[in-house]
Amino acid sequence: MRLRTLAALSFLLAAPLAAQDNPVQLSFFTPAAIVGEGQSVSGLRLNLIYAKNASVQYVDLGFGFNYSTGNGVGIQWALVSKTDGTFSGWQSGLAAITEKRFTGLQTGAYTSATDGQGVQFGWVNTAKSWNGLQLGLVNYTERMVNGGLQIGIINIIKTGGVAPVLPLVNFTF
Repeated sequence: MRLRTLAALSFLLAAPLAAQDNPVQLSFFTPAAIVGEGQSVSGLRLNLIYAKNASVQYVDLGFGFNYSTGNGVGIQWALVSKTDGTFSGWQSGLAAITEKRFTGLQTGAYTSATDGQGVQFGWVNTAKSWNGLQLGLVNYTERMVNGGLQIGIINIIKTGGVAPVLPLVNFTF
C-alpha cells in the first residue's frame, strides 16, 4: 500500500514538470547545452561553466555563471547569478544581480537589484529602490520605501533615510 501511495504521489508531483516544454537543462557552457539559450526552463537547470536561457523557474544551480534574460522564480545559486528580468525567491552567488524587480532573499559578496523587497545579505548590497533589510559591510540604496533598515559599517540612503550616510544603522519608517 505504501509503495502504491508513493508511486501515485511521485506521478502527481512529476506530471506538471513533464508537461513543460523544457523541464531539465544540463549545460557545460552555452551552446553546449540540452536547451537552447532562447528557450525557458521550468524545473531544473544545472550548469558547469556558463548557462544562458530566457527564463528559469524553480531550481537553477551552477558552478559558474547562471544567466537568465527573462524572469526567474525559485532558487538561483551559482558563482555568479544574474537575471535581466524580475526574480522572486532566493538568489545567491559571489555576485547576485537582478536587473528589474527582486522579491525575496538575495545573498552574496555583492548583491544588486534595481527595485526590491525582502533581504539583501552580503558584503556590498546595492539597490535603486529597496523595501526591507540590507545587512552587510556597505549598504546602498537611492531610495528606501515603505520602511527599511540597513545594518553595516557604511549605510547610504540617498532619499528617505534618517541621514544620507550613517555608520552601523540607517533606516526609514
